[in-house]
Amino acid sequence: MAGRTGASFQSSDIDRDLGGVRVLEVGTFIDAAFAGKLLADLGAEVVKVEDPERPDLCREFGPFPGDVPDDEASGLFLFLNCNKQGVTLNLATATGRELFGKLVARSDVLIEGLGKRTAQSLGLDYDSLRSVNPNIVMLSMPGAGSSGPLRDLVLYGPSLSSLAGLDALAGYRNEEPLGTHVLFYDCNSASHAAYAVVAALWHRTRTGQGQRVEEAQWEAAVAVLGEAILQYEMTGVSPEPQGNFHPMMAPHNLYRCQGDPSISAGEVDQWVAIAVATDEEWRALCGALGHAEWAADPAFMDLASRQQNVDRLDALITQWTCQRTADEATKLLQAAGVAASPYFETGERFLDPHFQERGIYVDVDHPVTGRYILSPIPPKMSDTPPAIQRPAPMLGEHNAYVFEDLLGMTASERQRLEEEQALY
Repeated sequence: MAGRTGASFQSSDIDRDLGGVRVLEVGTFIDAAFAGKLLADLGAEVVKVEDPERPDLCREFGPFPGDVPDDEASGLFLFLNCNKQGVTLNLATATGRELFGKLVARSDVLIEGLGKRTAQSLGLDYDSLRSVNPNIVMLSMPGAGSSGPLRDLVLYGPSLSSLAGLDALAGYRNEEPLGTHVLFYDCNSASHAAYAVVAALWHRTRTGQGQRVEEAQWEAAVAVLGEAILQYEMTGVSPEPQGNFHPMMAPHNLYRCQGDPSISAGEVDQWVAIAVATDEEWRALCGALGHAEWAADPAFMDLASRQQNVDRLDALITQWTCQRTADEATKLLQAAGVAASPYFETGERFLDPHFQERGIYVDVDHPVTGRYILSPIPPKMSDTPPAIQRPAPMLGEHNAYVFEDLLGMTASERQRLEEEQALY
């Protein structure tokens, strides 16, 4: 977790796109948290509401510093919740729900990621919230939507990958699918959701009207598989795993390079990614590899022939890359106008000079973990740049600010409610 490879910590006085917008976030896992993070990075004041008896599940997932579990030091939680205020509130109590209603009245957006039945049991339905704040923008993220025969289905990232069809596409060519085993679709649905919230806020500035946004995670997952769906609709053939094969490029693969001599006596694998989209780029690659004659070889003269003989082609390129480090191969190929990039291990990306120049990673200080590295959202906006202004909150860290400064509660009142476990 420690490191000093990020850019300088950015100050909190820069204007942001969503400055002045207050968001309440109530959820238990990645989807709601990542949607809140995207809005927080754009400058919204995001208040994360947790029940200390059932806090965000992200706190239970690592990595942890020293591999020692600590719900204040989860790498997943630290990534998903930077820039947020954190409060604890027991919504199962009447007092907790009353306080939450007061927060709703002072907010612009509510992100609800609890599931339909849980949200309804806590009174977090749109009609109830609109009676408190008619202009509220409410975002719900049900797995399969609030209507239809599967409306009560509970879904997480891995199950979304299976139901959407992504798992059937992940794997090596001409082999059985391997599945994804990643939480890609949690972040995918959250990205769709955050965009919808911004659109709803824009609508509100034009009309004065809030609205409920329902983002069914399953539908958001299917939406990014357009090419695969169209292939089946137009040909009747179900797409299969393709590995690194590309229908419009060849060569298009990862190629083994020399190991890093500074690590384990060169035993660590290095790879370079090479992608060739045109015959001109193919001729440039042949020249860079010192085999200009390949460009005239009937087996490689055009895209169709290169794809037909892709195994032989990959073997020839590997003979060249194996004699060079990934960095050396990348520089030679890029100088010739060929798209190439080293394959980075996780730690290597922090040291990349291009990423450092672009400020992709910043150092953040946390009272429990110390300094760690995070990345703001990627867009670089000149007038309203996204930035990381504060680390993820500890459990209930901002109770005094939210309940005293925002709601006007006295310190003794807050302490009494903490003793009653309405908030604590």
